[in-house]
Amino acid sequence: MRRFTLGDSEPRFRGQIGWRFIARRTAATPADGWTVYLGERSAFLLVPIGHDTVYCYADRMARMPDVDASVWAVTRLRKHFADFASPVPEILDQFGLVNRPHQSPIEEAASEAWGSGRVVLIGDAAHAMSPNMACGAAMALEDAVVLGGIIGQPGHATDVLPELVRRRSVRVQWVWRQTNQRDRLRRLPSGVRNFVLRRLAERTYRANYRPLLASP
Repeated sequence: MRRFTLGDSEPRFRGQIGWRFIARRTAATPADGWTVYLGERSAFLLVPIGHDTVYCYADRMARMPDVDASVWAVTRLRKHFADFASPVPEILDQFGLVNRPHQSPIEEAASEAWGSGRVVLIGDAAHAMSPNMACGAAMALEDAVVLGGIIGQPGHATDVLPELVRRRSVRVQWVWRQTNQRDRLRRLPSGVRNFVLRRLAERTYRANYRPLLASP
């Protein structure tokens, strides 16, 4: 639909390969909230989602968006994160031939146009970005709420798209900028990155999300 509406507008590779999967919790899995482990050009995120399960997201910087769907992808995933602290190695040991992780390149869809005429794109179809702000689903839901409000007002159908972009672009661009800043921080040499995070992580976290507490 995006290609039909905007023509030559393919997603752009962000220089990261990502893995997503559900695993059983281990004795060393953090009990509350999300926890992220940072390595050299890589990260591993854990989010408890039940009594004995945890959602896992891992990514690693890469020059090419090649994705290997074979069983060897699991072998390489284990190799990439073998030196991470517990419980990462134990969680990766759970994989077999059947329960392989979902693997994909991390891409972005950057365009000032969110549709054309009567066709309106929302969410990742309009403004996909790196997932480090974890706001993709929220941005799509906000788009839908605002779009519904616009459609419910008197006016012409062709006025809907420019009004949606006007009302949503500032908020989406804020998330975009924070996403890019976080990715740049992760690309710093490990020593510099760790120094900055230890001193500014909480302040940065609050500053990133504070503007999003307001209604869209």
